[in-house]
Order: sequence, then structure tokens, then C-alpha cells
Amino acid sequence: MKGKEIYSVIFRSLNGTWSENDKKVLEHWLSISAHNQIIYDKLSSHWKKAPKEIDFSILNQDEVRERTWHKLTITNQAQQHFFLKVSLSMVKYAAAILILCTFGAIILFNWPSNKETNHVGELINKSNVAGRKSTIYLSDGSVVFLNSESEINYNPLFTDSTRIVWLKGEAFFQVAPNAEKPFLVYTNNLIVQAIGTEFNVNAFDQNPNTRISLSEGKVSVRKEKGDSPAVILNEGEQVGFSHATGTFGNITQYDRVEVEGWRNGVLYFNKSNIYEIEKKISAWYGVQVHIKNAAGLDISYSGQFDNQNLENVLTSMGFVLNFEFEIDARSVKLNFK
Repeated sequence: MKGKEIYSVIFRSLNGTWSENDKKVLEHWLSISAHNQIIYDKLSSHWKKAPKEIDFSILNQDEVRERTWHKLTITNQAQQHFFLKVSLSMVKYAAAILILCTFGAIILFNWPSNKETNHVGELINKSNVAGRKSTIYLSDGSVVFLNSESEINYNPLFTDSTRIVWLKGEAFFQVAPNAEKPFLVYTNNLIVQAIGTEFNVNAFDQNPNTRISLSEGKVSVRKEKGDSPAVILNEGEQVGFSHATGTFGNITQYDRVEVEGWRNGVLYFNKSNIYEIEKKISAWYGVQVHIKNAAGLDISYSGQFDNQNLENVLTSMGFVLNFEFEIDARSVKLNFK
């Protein structure tokens, strides 16, 4: 990212007009190096010293530069008259431009050289549609197994003290050991931190809970905001985070096949109701599921299918749940008897 671009993001963050995308960009930029954090701290310090009566949100940065520069480049005699008669509004503009120029100066003199910047790179996005899974190999040797209807964003080169990945949906992480560079997963207002370990994160937006399950090693899970203590997971443990209450549940043991089997082609049902069955089949095979005559039925289905095609799965399920089915391209009809 160019200095001018991050400068604008920082300005918006300090005056309270930043967007969710600005937040993600700034967090990523700060994570790249401790040097960037120092720059931001300097800018923040100057900002806090600014006159409180200035409404920065209404200032156009380019306009402020131009108007103030015009006022400051008049003749010496006019300058004297100008500074004697200066209005409060121009004091505000002058203060604003002073801070803006300070921003530019700090970033200009602290910004890494082109050689250094080229190693940073832009964020890479990987996503899967329904019915598709993928394996992603990161530059540090870590491996990400990305489930269907999921996506991650990450920097192609982990150049500083942390390795950060943003996740939506579900992924299993095999993290390459590096005690000096913790591996961080940002998802649903949570941060999962590991050094060298294997864990699964289920963070689909439509689910009421985000679940973190640890296969090997140790991880900490904490809220992205606030100072509440982190939850520490040991091998074989799982914790859920409620989106409704903003709290963690109890730490429990988990069934590895149920939680991790998806990456090995295992379609798993555990006392699933009709809604869960529909959702899983749709996501797994990338089809639209249409159900008839299921109203009022108390359906609970458990089963496991290892790398089976859609027809085989529906044949087996239909025998147990008493339904007939039709497969037409990307559409499936289940007709309960």
C-alpha cells in the first residue's frame, strides 16, 4: 500500500469517519511491522494535541492544503496584516493543515523504501462457492484447508512479528511452528492465536456460535475488542462463542470426525433436523434443495458418508427417513412420504 493511501485511512480513523474496510486495512498495516505502529503512535499523539473545537470531519484535505498554502504565500506586508486580522475559522484551518502536514512529514520520513515496501504486497483473497473445498499453502509453510462457502484474506509474505489471516466461514489450520511469529486468525470479532498447532475454526455468519476446536498444540482465543481474559485450549478441546451474548461457553471435548472430517471428505450428521440436513447437503454438493411434505415431521438423523456422491447419500438417507428424491442438474427435490 502506498503512503498516500494509508495516510488517508489513518486520518479517517483518527477523526472517526473510517469504514469497516478502513479498519481492516489499518489493522493489516499495523500488523506488518512494529515500525508502522510507531508511525501511527506519533500521528495519534499529534492528533490528541489538536484544538478540540476543530470539526475535522467537514474538512476536505486537498482543499485545506490549497487554501492555507494560498494564504501563507502572500507578500510579507500582506502577511503581517493577515496575521493581525486572522479569524477564528482560519485558525482552525491553520491548525488542521498543521496536523495534515505533520501527517505527511511523519509518513514521508518514516515510510520504508521501495525495496522494503515491495516485500509487503497486497492482501490475497481465496474463497469457495458451495460444493467446493480447497487447500491453500501459505508462505511460512502453514496449510489452510478452506471449506465450502468460506473465504480467507492474508498477506502473501509474513514479513514481521505476526502472521495474520482473516476468515469468514470454516477452515482447518496446520500452522508451521515459529515461536517468534504468532499465527493470528481474525474472525467474527475474535482472535485465535497459535504458534505451531492444528485447529479448526467454524465461523459461518448464519450460525449462532463460532466454534474453535484444537486438534494439536495449544491456542488462545480472545475477543478482538475489550480486555476480557483469553480462553486457553489444550489438545482435543473446543469452545464456542455466542454472537448473541458476546460470551464464551464452557470448554468441552469434541468428536474429531464430526468437527474435522469435512476436510477428508467425510459428510457427518449428528441428530440433524430437516433444516440442518438441507443446509449441509446444499453446501456440500453445491445444489439447491427443495423439500416437500416435511411439515410437522420430527426428523433427527445421524450418519456418516466417506467421499460419497450425492445420489448414494440421498439413497441411503431416503431409506431411513422415508423420502424419494430427484436430481436435476444443480437442483434436488426431496419428497417425504
